[in-house]
Amino acid sequence: MGNLVNLYVKLKLWASLLYQAMDEKFREQFGFYLDEITFAKILHYLYAPKDSSSLAITRILFGIAMLFDIPDERGGAIMDLRWGDPMVCHFPLVPFITAVPMPYMALVYATLWFGALGIALGYRYRLSAWLFTLSYWYLFLIEKSFWNNHSYLFGLVALLLACTEANCYWSLDVYLGYCENKTTVPYWNYFILKYQFFILYFMAGLKKGTAEWLTGYSVLNLSEHWVFSPFKLFLTTSQTDYLIVHCFVFVFDLTVAMWMMWGKTRHVAMVFCALFHLMNSRLFKIGMFPWVCLAAMPLFYPFHWPKVIMNYAEKTILQTSKVKGGICGHLHKFILNSKYIHCNSKALQKQLTGQNTYESETSVYDDKNTNTNQNNIVSENSDQNNIVSEDSDQNNIVSEKSDQNNIVSEKSDQNNIVSENSEQNNIVSEESDQNNIVSEESDQNNIVSENSEQNNIVSEDSDQNNIFSEDSDQNNIVSENSDQSNIVSEEMEMNGTSDDESDLYTERLFESEISDQHENRHEVGRKYITFAFIVFHILTQAFLPYSHFITKGYNNWTKGLYGYSWDMMVHTWNLESVIVKVVDNTNQEEFYIDPTIFTLNDRWTRHGDMVHQYARCLKQRVGQLGDGDYNLNISIYVDVWCSMNERFTQRMFDCKVDLLEATWSPFQPVSYLMPLLDEALNWRSVLHDIEEEVHSWNNYSDVVFVAEFPGYEQQKYLPPELTNITLTVLNGTVAYQPELTTYYKNAQSIGLTKGHHIELVPGTFHKIINIGETPAFYMYTVTNNSLIDIETSSTTTQKEMLPIGQELLRRLRNMLQFAKIVGTNLFHIFFHLKFCT
Repeated sequence: MGNLVNLYVKLKLWASLLYQAMDEKFREQFGFYLDEITFAKILHYLYAPKDSSSLAITRILFGIAMLFDIPDERGGAIMDLRWGDPMVCHFPLVPFITAVPMPYMALVYATLWFGALGIALGYRYRLSAWLFTLSYWYLFLIEKSFWNNHSYLFGLVALLLACTEANCYWSLDVYLGYCENKTTVPYWNYFILKYQFFILYFMAGLKKGTAEWLTGYSVLNLSEHWVFSPFKLFLTTSQTDYLIVHCFVFVFDLTVAMWMMWGKTRHVAMVFCALFHLMNSRLFKIGMFPWVCLAAMPLFYPFHWPKVIMNYAEKTILQTSKVKGGICGHLHKFILNSKYIHCNSKALQKQLTGQNTYESETSVYDDKNTNTNQNNIVSENSDQNNIVSEDSDQNNIVSEKSDQNNIVSEKSDQNNIVSENSEQNNIVSEESDQNNIVSEESDQNNIVSENSEQNNIVSEDSDQNNIFSEDSDQNNIVSENSDQSNIVSEEMEMNGTSDDESDLYTERLFESEISDQHENRHEVGRKYITFAFIVFHILTQAFLPYSHFITKGYNNWTKGLYGYSWDMMVHTWNLESVIVKVVDNTNQEEFYIDPTIFTLNDRWTRHGDMVHQYARCLKQRVGQLGDGDYNLNISIYVDVWCSMNERFTQRMFDCKVDLLEATWSPFQPVSYLMPLLDEALNWRSVLHDIEEEVHSWNNYSDVVFVAEFPGYEQQKYLPPELTNITLTVLNGTVAYQPELTTYYKNAQSIGLTKGHHIELVPGTFHKIINIGETPAFYMYTVTNNSLIDIETSSTTTQKEMLPIGQELLRRLRNMLQFAKIVGTNLFHIFFHLKFCT
């Protein structure tokens, strides 16, 4: 009993220490403890001003990446093939959002490209960002067969950037005067983007925490690529596949975002993250996904890092110039702080010698003190030089009858609450703009009117910090309306203003105060709405990857469509064959359709919803190719054979179900989906040994493992380039029925049980029927003579390890082809001109 009590005490102490450590880390990140969480503090945390330069860099890099992505992965360079053929079947997410025909699809692509250009340049940013976002999501929704997780990510990033103030710095909008140059933006602009990439990594790690991935069967033989050569110095190929590709990547995805957020591990995590994405760019054909992730990595650094680099470069240039005026001999002007400063000015020397550096901003985003300073209304050396600093000083801003309430700061002109020519001071009349507010000694503390936003010493985030407490006399720098009236009357007397004019001025002042109150309420309401959308996005992104229990109609052997689940590389598919059979019920005839004729890829073959859409599209195409009768009495059967994660190859959909008669709902399981035969999981080690043995026969031998359901049959054709074909039964009972040929004139069925095998003739058809009561497992071993030609061609054309030049040239060619197609179709739309191709 005493041991249990001691254990309980130790566990309680350990839990207390853990909570204290978490509480302290929480305070370092957010600026307040867990038990101090309030809505006002959360709102203040999201609206704390942060340097805008890092956000501008992210905007520029993302826009440039999308300029190259549109001709490639969005299909811009082949849009005439993808969208110009009316016989091609498409797979929209919702039936009422469909593709517009060419040449109008070229207009969509042109809008998409110019929107990306506007994002990169920051020109008419709001319009450009929303045009790009809407066009991108339109292309995304009208074709599910091209979905990828990173395609979904690009759409989300575009949507989030469109809602931020990413154009308020280093943009054409600022240069041309369309937007105010802002050195800071609310923190939520960064938070929402960082959260999205945190979800990308963290969810990818969670989805890899399955038996398929952790046992090393998701991605096999990937380590044969040259990028894993350094690991092969001390690991075998199989060890590299398991330890590096599966185990390390699982831990990496699950934790890398956390390491990047922690200042002590950030630099090391950035190196690993950069190498990870660079390796992915060589391993997979995933377009601009690695480069977009690389462009987003600096979001986890301090917000002012671009200015630090610029400042360091400026100081380096000054130090390396040994000749007096050497810099100015080459450059007549420097652009510093968005202003031109001539070389002979003292301001330039001050900037370049580091007297006015951005060192004060190093505390803006440091993991140890970032958020502890977020409750400070203004830091001591901030470029904005706000009057009020920490919350502890907010109640002592005004001291009665104190001569220390001098608002004017000798360090910066920005600290002058009352300037001699200020247009913001509503206390001074229009006729006395140049007069300083001078009141009696009792009114010296009444600096600013109650609701004046311009003269409010409290920073923009005072609403979130609850500076206005119940004890308004101590927390408000603003005095009561009666005191303001006294100030106005005294000023009127000083300026010789009549009573009528004084009454008129007082009335206008009160009207201005009422207007300010409405504006303040509008600002608070806008912040609440923004906060609501942020919370909605956070919850949605956390819920969608696990929402497949609702959208059951999109599930197959895996959960959900391959687009928003973040299950990247978790499942590897090997498509063996697709058989599409059309039966004419009127004439009792059947014929087979090539599954590649009316489709652009084979993604549809693995999803029940797209198979259902394909059957209906195929019926329309058959009617168009025939006599134009769309009410044909036909039936369509689809038999898909594929393997997932090195399992047995098995059929995916019930080949006995007429898909035109089958029903499908997004909220009901797919009725014609065949279950995944998990009974074969124990065979994996055996299959691996058999595969190694067969491959050891010669360089061209191969093996295919097949599983069949009871009562089903498979009809298979053996190509003539295959030789030494042997059928071996691994488990179960099957019947082999050959085609009626000169070799098998009687074509009698042959029963085969476990361990039996039979030689097969190439260039013929045959059937394998499962006549047992349990699933049957069997294999084909062959010698594939076509591999000889493939090996010969591969040896003559050696591939480069790092074909960067070829890749850039290909992207430029695609860009030119894209421009040609868009230009041709736009001429056709607006000028009714058609060019010969």
